[in-house]
Amino acid sequence: MAGANGIKARLDAALGGVEVDARLKLIIDGLDELNGRAKGLEEYLTKPELNNRNLVAAQPVAAGPLPLTLDLGNAAQGLMWSVEQVVIGHLDPLATATAIANVAAAVFVGRPTNVTSATGPSPVGQCISASQPVPTAIAFGGRKGIVRRGDHLYVILAGSGLVPGDQWFATAMVTETVDTPTAMFWF
Repeated sequence: MAGANGIKARLDAALGGVEVDARLKLIIDGLDELNGRAKGLEEYLTKPELNNRNLVAAQPVAAGPLPLTLDLGNAAQGLMWSVEQVVIGHLDPLATATAIANVAAAVFVGRPTNVTSATGPSPVGQCISASQPVPTAIAFGGRKGIVRRGDHLYVILAGSGLVPGDQWFATAMVTETVDTPTAMFWF
């Protein structure tokens, strides 16, 4: 801070020492604080690296008409996902363009459960899309479907239309980034 020292020397000569040192220190400390706040704001407003990922889960119905859980996975440690879209359907997506009779799906974020009966246990997680006819494509926006470490993105299919041996699939497009409070600003 050669400039500050030059100013200080001129002020010392004009006004005399001790009082000028205290005032100059206050001004310099104030400028340092403003600089620190500007850096913090810049950090907060800097967009984190965002990566798109496509997730896939496919599984046959073991015994019908029991619900089927399709686990799309979870974000790695230190990362989080924002769910953009989930597509659910029969393994042959071109086989039918209309809803498959008596099959519905719901999308969850949380811990998937192994559903062993048509009535329970209840899923452990947040339902981000309630009962939808299948096949379906569900678009999400904003912060509706955030998946953090320890949580999974999963789909539960249920209904009397689930036939043993039938193959079902779910795909998801998610945006992945570092899990920080400032990263939420960008979703």
